[in-house]
Amino acid sequence: MIPIHSISELVLEVRDLVKAEQFYSEVLGFTLKRTDPRVTFMETSGCRIHLRLYGTPGHRGAGPCHFAFSVEPEEIPAIAEHLKARGLLARGPVDFGKDGMAVFCFDPDGNEVEFHDYFRRRARATAAE
Repeated sequence: MIPIHSISELVLEVRDLVKAEQFYSEVLGFTLKRTDPRVTFMETSGCRIHLRLYGTPGHRGAGPCHFAFSVEPEEIPAIAEHLKARGLLARGPVDFGKDGMAVFCFDPDGNEVEFHDYFRRRARATAAE
């Protein structure tokens, strides 16, 4: 068995690199690490996203797709308000019971972006045992 801890990298193909950069940096707080005319690398704590213009050679990231970022449970309401203030909130907060809470939005290319507290909530429960 391979001991996997989390997803460390995500490749997304985008139609407009500037719009995608703005969404992931201004809305989600990713830091621009490196860019060339067709590829942008964005990072935040423990996660890297490659934004690639459609048709760029190299890693492929077909879409639209769905992915989730792990967040702290107490951040869910603030994330919902942050997205709502920008007209981006698609749904949520959604209560999944024992599986936690989540908030959803869409990026400029139609990828569904989820913010879910499941793993952070589970880590706290395990630490309390």
